[in-house]
Amino acid sequence: MLADWANDPAVDVAFVIAPRFAAGSEAFAQWATSLAEGQAGTFFSAAFYPSAAESAGSIQFLRQSPDPTVQLVRRTRLEEIRAQDPPHYADIFDLDLQSLNTRKAPQSVAASVVSHNARMLEREGRAEIQRILDDIREDRERSYARLMPLL
Repeated sequence: MLADWANDPAVDVAFVIAPRFAAGSEAFAQWATSLAEGQAGTFFSAAFYPSAAESAGSIQFLRQSPDPTVQLVRRTRLEEIRAQDPPHYADIFDLDLQSLNTRKAPQSVAASVVSHNARMLEREGRAEIQRILDDIREDRERSYARLMPLL
């Protein structure tokens, strides 16, 4: 299936959900990386796991999911998105000192995402988001408790 996705240019993003993966978050992250590497560099991977350490930064905290999940993003598509980032250099002879004092520096796509996540965590509160994630996880456990005996 992964090879099919890699060979299909219409697939920019794919998800692999592994509800029975039980080896822990570090092993899962390594497995997620190996999935992407196994496709000759066609995809980048991001691991989403049901729990995050108390000290986890905002990215890992927000990557909690009901089931261990791998997000695969086509490398060429991500490069297209990153190419939209503002340049990191400027010709000093083209600079307008007045506008430099009043203008915000442009952010990269990645920096914009991190900034958005930080504002959302500040607005909603980490404890409230954790409560919602815990509720989703508890619902998953109840649902799987009913389904697993049938498999």
